[in-house]
Amino acid sequence: MITGTTRSGFAYEVLDTVGDDYEVLEALAHLQKEKDLFSLVTLIDHVLGAEQRDAFKEHCKTEDGRVSTEMMMNEFLDIFSGQKDLKK
Repeated sequence: MITGTTRSGFAYEVLDTVGDDYEVLEALAHLQKEKDLFSLVTLIDHVLGAEQRDAFKEHCKTEDGRVSTEMMMNEFLDIFSGQKDLKK
């Protein structure tokens, strides 16, 4: 299990096998090359799982109750880039 905390304070746990998941790699490629934001949904689901995803969304809510896509993206990239074990 890989654990960490994003710069804004979201604590997470990720299975250490997620770096060997082709669907995660595929979604990352779509996100990076094609700027396909729908890939972010797949990535978050695969990497964080349903329970953490919901907590993550709550963490990224703005004052007006909307879940910020920009914050979700930045926080997710913080999770992924901060863990060398995720980038096999």
